[in-house]
Amino acid sequence: VLFAAFCLVAIAANAQAQRTIWTFTGNNGDGSSPITPVIFDSSGAVYGTTAIGGFGQFGTVFKLTPPNGSAPWTEEILYDFVGGIDGQQPSDIVFGPGGVIYSTTLLGGSDLCFQGCGTIFELTPTSSGSWDKQSLYFFTGFEDGQAPGNVQVGPNGSLFGTTPTGGPPG
Repeated sequence: VLFAAFCLVAIAANAQAQRTIWTFTGNNGDGSSPITPVIFDSSGAVYGTTAIGGFGQFGTVFKLTPPNGSAPWTEEILYDFVGGIDGQQPSDIVFGPGGVIYSTTLLGGSDLCFQGCGTIFELTPTSSGSWDKQSLYFFTGFEDGQAPGNVQVGPNGSLFGTTPTGGPPG
């Protein structure tokens, strides 16, 4: 009986229709090559990043706002990376206290690595509705590593993450 219940749940889940809510074109400042996973705010808006695209073609942080009624979803580019010291190819994002967004960039920042070693940054919402970006750390590619992955916000507000290469000599 339990197996039959699981099968019915699986069949019902498969019967749900897929619906595209946004198509990234890479044109006119839109990003392309979205990164997963995305995160949601309390109003149902979807936040995420694109690895490339935006006006500089170095990636974006975006927000997709759900429609009212039959209107379409709307996109807002919260930040458009320009490469170099600014960073490029942002990764997954997380919300911190006060609605601040934290993330890393795979490349950019210091010029000690080819195309940069990566950064940690935050985006802070302003009272005017725009977002301010602040770079928090520039990786050097040595003992601190390079090409940082995702960050997580710890219980005391500290950021935690890893890099695939680098670290103290063993």
